[in-house]
Amino acid sequence: MRERCRSPCETGRHERPNRNRAGRGDRGGAGEPRRAGRATRTPRRLPGGPRRGQRHRRPAGPGAADGPPRHRRPRRHPGRAAARPGRPLPERHLAGLAREFVDDLLDGRNPGDLAERAERFGLRLAGSTVVAAARAAEPVIDGGEVSRDVETALHLRLGSRDVLVTTKDGLLVCVAPEAMGEAPEEFARQVAAALGTEPTWRVGLGRPQPGPGGPVRSFEQARNALDIAQRLDLPGRVHRAADLLVYRVLLRDSAALADLVDAVLEPLRRARGGPGPLLDTLAAYFAAGRVATACARELHVGVRTVTYRLQRVRELTGYAADDPRQGFTLQTAVLGAKLLSWNGQGAPEPGNHPG
Repeated sequence: MRERCRSPCETGRHERPNRNRAGRGDRGGAGEPRRAGRATRTPRRLPGGPRRGQRHRRPAGPGAADGPPRHRRPRRHPGRAAARPGRPLPERHLAGLAREFVDDLLDGRNPGDLAERAERFGLRLAGSTVVAAARAAEPVIDGGEVSRDVETALHLRLGSRDVLVTTKDGLLVCVAPEAMGEAPEEFARQVAAALGTEPTWRVGLGRPQPGPGGPVRSFEQARNALDIAQRLDLPGRVHRAADLLVYRVLLRDSAALADLVDAVLEPLRRARGGPGPLLDTLAAYFAAGRVATACARELHVGVRTVTYRLQRVRELTGYAADDPRQGFTLQTAVLGAKLLSWNGQGAPEPGNHPG
């Protein structure tokens, strides 16, 4: 069979790759394996990988998890100090922890770990604690001159770290264990030394309360004692919550107290000049032990003025101030008017009272 002659195009197409291999020195012997050319060599970098001298960057998108993991150091919160053993915390961080602890202690939040946190600030809550609060004309600032002076003097006098002096809602507060019975009185003396020239400062003393929740209950009693003393204009600078329990009893049923004030004192609105002078005369009369001369001396008026006003009260209300039973009703109504901030204008509001 005769072999078909190939065309020059077919001959050139088959022979050109052989000539290229010969030019590169590839002999391609039958018994010798052919060495891998450039097309079969391992590339210097994978497609999509980093170039030489370039750091690997993890691609973003759906296929980001397929890339190699990126080890990143955890970022540290700028306002949170690292808790390392032997490393002191920054002063700003300690002040923040102290403020948070005081708020939780006097608001009753997070009672579970209060005892453990209190030990960091030198306060033990295992037994009963008592709280004293001082109020001035201007709010007391945490870290201010008044709070620093009282705290320093109190620690020097008592020589104990079991006393906490801080501020809360503009009040200067002292938290101490019940076993240190002299702490509240010493706190009042130091407040008097720091605010002696101020005419309106007062100190309220709460009753001892047990457990981690004791400070918040004693603090509320001290604050209520300050409110009651201010509304009733009680004499003296130091007011104990135990001495003001009778007023707390009156406030337990503020709706009934408001009805009593409205029923007994409402006729005083018809008096010339309003009910104010008559209410002040009744309050001073009962505070003076129902002695007209002492009442006149307190009001800086004559005795005849006092007796005239008391007679006018009897005519308007039907209650005589010098009668034991009727006088008790008048005195209770006058106290209720002050506790509810009633001055003869409008009806007394049951919810407008301290505590």
